[in-house]
Amino acid sequence: MPQKSNKTLIGIIVDVSYSMQENWGNNITNRQTKIDVIKNALNNEFKRLNVVYNKKDKENIYLFCLGIGFILPFKLMGVEFKDGKEKEVRNSSSTEYVGIICDILALSEIVPSSDKLDKIKREIKQFWDEKADEFLHDIRIEEDTEKLLGQTVEEGLVNSKLDDNSIIRKIASFFSSIFEEKVVKEKAKYLSRRLLRDVTTTSENIFKRNKKRYEGLIQSKITAFANEQIQYMLQRNALGFSLETILNNFDKDKMRLLAESIYQELKKDVFKEFRNVWVRNRIDIILAKYKHFSRLNLTEVKSLTEQSIKNTGWKSLKPFVEQTVFEIFSTEFEKVSNDRFRDWLNLASKREVTRKLHEIINILPDTTEKTIYSKKYMFGGTPMLEALNLAAVRLLDSRFSDFDKRLLIISDGEYRNEVEVRQVASLLKSENVVILCGYVGNTSVIEKLKKNLNRHSINGAKNLMDISSAIENFPEIIEYIERGEVKTELKNRLCIQINHPKHLTTLIDSITKNKN
Repeated sequence: MPQKSNKTLIGIIVDVSYSMQENWGNNITNRQTKIDVIKNALNNEFKRLNVVYNKKDKENIYLFCLGIGFILPFKLMGVEFKDGKEKEVRNSSSTEYVGIICDILALSEIVPSSDKLDKIKREIKQFWDEKADEFLHDIRIEEDTEKLLGQTVEEGLVNSKLDDNSIIRKIASFFSSIFEEKVVKEKAKYLSRRLLRDVTTTSENIFKRNKKRYEGLIQSKITAFANEQIQYMLQRNALGFSLETILNNFDKDKMRLLAESIYQELKKDVFKEFRNVWVRNRIDIILAKYKHFSRLNLTEVKSLTEQSIKNTGWKSLKPFVEQTVFEIFSTEFEKVSNDRFRDWLNLASKREVTRKLHEIINILPDTTEKTIYSKKYMFGGTPMLEALNLAAVRLLDSRFSDFDKRLLIISDGEYRNEVEVRQVASLLKSENVVILCGYVGNTSVIEKLKKNLNRHSINGAKNLMDISSAIENFPEIIEYIERGEVKTELKNRLCIQINHPKHLTTLIDSITKNKN
């Protein structure tokens, strides 16, 4: 056995072919497909490794990952040459590749993760909120404005602008009882309550009555812009630009103008409703003021009435606008992601990505885009031979000549070209590549396999057993066997049955074991 290196190159082949859409089949994961369980187990384990090991521990561990069984639909296009120029000739027919091999690390970097999308959305929302605060700077949403309006009307009407000993006051008191304190207070309360009731009802109705129209207004101004900006952002992300660059290139000037346009439209409605309320109430308030010779400040009452309507109205309108804008961007992210995934898959199938362990967060894309894990793009054929050939090219690259090399294959073993696959696996093992196979199955067949290697029902497990290395080539796994975390025997090959997510995480932990 060759001397161990302090550097390791790990390759992972993940089967996403037809059989991976089946349910896992145990009590814990019976509602999840095999690929869902594999995705979650791999991603959770690599997140854990990034916490357990520090950066220095993982500096000399490199990893690549290939996915086999993707489906790539595409349109057939023709090209004609006329006058020395190329011209595309569109063909209405379409076809699809059903056994695509994809660099999964490349795909995970191209497809925006849920975390990255959340950061982008938060940044957009924060910018929108800042612009909204600027446009609504004159609106102070204070809880006590309505109370202050009522007090101002009541106290202003009760408080006479005439001195008790004035001649005019004595004459007025002689001819009328309007200065009786009780009568004045009742009138003041009546007017203030009527005004407040009108303000509250009108303000609430602004939102209720116009909700659909406001929603349509926001959509008409924001949707096209959101779609365009998301196209640009996802394109930059696919090409490898940083999150900072993506956000710095977001068209904030255009968004500021759109926000201003929307809020100006809404402010027109609020101002119109304020005028209606003031017109309905001002005559009675003015008459009461002069009838009672009061000190009521009409300018202040008008201002407080306007502020109260703004307060009540914008308590509903402002969060409604913000939520509507957020939902538009979220919807457009999902729509554009769905439209772009074919291009992303095609790009990822042409890239070769090898990363240091501490640079990896997710193996399979961790995204809200459900279309990825569907029959549209996964669950095709199983080109294991082609995948093993691609893995061999990377494992035998001269750049990694002094590395320990490990290849983990996660599959149910149902693939074609079994003889050729065994040949390539044998060549890799002769170059000191340790091959571990994680057999994904619902029933325990490894023990049966030892007793009867020719049973057709366990052909997939047999295939993986045939290409896996002997345990003696990977002593690191013995401690897991002794702890009972791996169900096998020391004389067995490195073919471990995965009928629970913890078995897969055990294999990942064993091949990434820190040796420094």
